[in-house]
Amino acid sequence: MLFTNTLREKFFQSAYLEVTLIMITYFAIGFLTDPNDICMINTKFSVLTFTLALITLFHGILPGVYAILLFGVVMRVGYETFDYIYFLREFVLVLVFGEFHYYWDQKILKQKVEWEFTNKRVAELGKAFYMLKVSHDQIEKSYVVKPMSLRNAIYSIKEKFTSKESKEGYIDFLLLIKKTLTIEKAYLVAIDEDGESFEILSQSNEKDLFDSKDPLMRDTLLRKMPLYVSDGEKYQSSRYLAVIPAVTQNKVVGLLAIEEMPFLAFNRDNLISVSILINYLFFEIEKIKILKTIKDFLPFFRDNFRFECYRLHQIELHHNVASSILVFKTKEPIVTHLLREEIHMHLRTLDIKTELQTEAFDVTAILFPLTDKISIEGFIERATNKSAFSNENLEYSSFLLSELDLMKAYIGLT
Repeated sequence: MLFTNTLREKFFQSAYLEVTLIMITYFAIGFLTDPNDICMINTKFSVLTFTLALITLFHGILPGVYAILLFGVVMRVGYETFDYIYFLREFVLVLVFGEFHYYWDQKILKQKVEWEFTNKRVAELGKAFYMLKVSHDQIEKSYVVKPMSLRNAIYSIKEKFTSKESKEGYIDFLLLIKKTLTIEKAYLVAIDEDGESFEILSQSNEKDLFDSKDPLMRDTLLRKMPLYVSDGEKYQSSRYLAVIPAVTQNKVVGLLAIEEMPFLAFNRDNLISVSILINYLFFEIEKIKILKTIKDFLPFFRDNFRFECYRLHQIELHHNVASSILVFKTKEPIVTHLLREEIHMHLRTLDIKTELQTEAFDVTAILFPLTDKISIEGFIERATNKSAFSNENLEYSSFLLSELDLMKAYIGLT
């Protein structure tokens, strides 16, 4: 099955080769049926229309035009008179089919981008919420001895990655995982884009050597999922008990290799917790790297809001899928308070809110991922449906991410 799919993908990479073969088959059938009507023009059922429809709807307008041109060349050579009416009729149908293919393809692309972004955001939120759960579990177990929660510890470690103490951040993170989940010996490793070069970020014992050729290690990189010694007999010779990867955009960017761990602590819950924490760490590191490269991108907003705006802005540039920002401006503190309460009540899971205070007014901005301006009118009506709001004390406007300069002018921060 895998071989068939691979062969099909390679074959479909050359649309014009496929169209050529289809049209040769078409003419061969026509010749065998009636040598005097090789293009099958005089048949009761228009085989050509059906063939062109399949080609154009599957591959698009250019392969469809290529097919009709091949048909025109054969008809010009194989017939005494060239039937212009028949040819133009089929050509118009190709254009119609091509337009349908374009809009359908754009719709599929938009749905795919929306699904990928939504799936990614849900996964990120799931990891954050699970980390919060682990944090609360740790507080319940040992809050007298360790009053500092896991979430606060992670936050303090993240602060080191924003400075020049990133090496210490990795060391502290590994130490935190060891203490929290009772791991005795482990390696925290970063992996480059080709998946061949490994960088040891932190390890339990500096004298130990990391084995990148270990079978459990290589299979983890190949399958992009956590693997344990109990997953198969071929891993019984592995040096590691478990290898847990951090996957970002379908690429393994890092991993944690556990070499020694108490038997009672080696359970599903602890390994799931490690997987969540590792993925969360590398996502935050990637996020910090991106934020460092976009210092001039909406610098007056909070980092999390800026990061999501940038990510959605890139989607809009490359895939033409719009996202919107709704900006509220208020001058009275009580109006600002009431408005933000209403906004909080009506926000969806994927919507992101940030706040900003200027000399003239308070700004509340909301990012609506993969949503155009028309679609947020209902939210505006729900959020401003109070007698305390009026045109005098509340202003608002919505902007696409392609209109960021206009938004900055509206806020007065150009």
